[in-house]
Amino acid sequence: MKRFNMFLIMVALVVGMMACGSALDTATPLVYALDVSSTAGGSVTVTVDEKETVIGPGETETILDIPAGTDVELAASPSEEYGFVEWLGEPIQYVDSLVTTIHMQDDYRIFAVFQELTPVPTYELSMAVSPLNSGTATDETNAGPYQEGVLISIEAVANLGYGFVNWTAPAGVFGNADAAETTFIMPGQTVTVTANFEIVPL
Repeated sequence: MKRFNMFLIMVALVVGMMACGSALDTATPLVYALDVSSTAGGSVTVTVDEKETVIGPGETETILDIPAGTDVELAASPSEEYGFVEWLGEPIQYVDSLVTTIHMQDDYRIFAVFQELTPVPTYELSMAVSPLNSGTATDETNAGPYQEGVLISIEAVANLGYGFVNWTAPAGVFGNADAAETTFIMPGQTVTVTANFEIVPL
């Protein structure tokens, strides 16, 4: 009788251990949620195990059931006339980079911040000669309007009976005001550059 009872105990232990092992094998793996928001001015592409989700400007989306330990890629795409500023939230690896990653160890909330770009002002460059019909003054760069500080190539050519004297302008800087071919640095204003000529006795 004792042997029979011992046998029943052993059977119960084996069955219990098998049940525990089966429970461990079928345990649900840890999964997390990632909440991603994009401000106006850009979108975010979230890549989880090669599956992409696009969050549009001003939108928020929650991506569920991301396995623990997964590396999630975030890619910011600014709209026209907008620039990417930064990522907000934890644990972003590179907050200022357009493309970054998150190693999922918890539920996270991430924000992509975009900002409207301030247009860079441009200015018109006009070319003139003095006196009239004494020659030509040409903007060789020919890419106006120009931003302040742009280096422009200019050239003066005298007509028959005239000789080049110098360049003048109310603002800006010449590479060499006494050279017919030179450069001009655009000032922060609209400006007229004049090629001055004089009569050359024949």
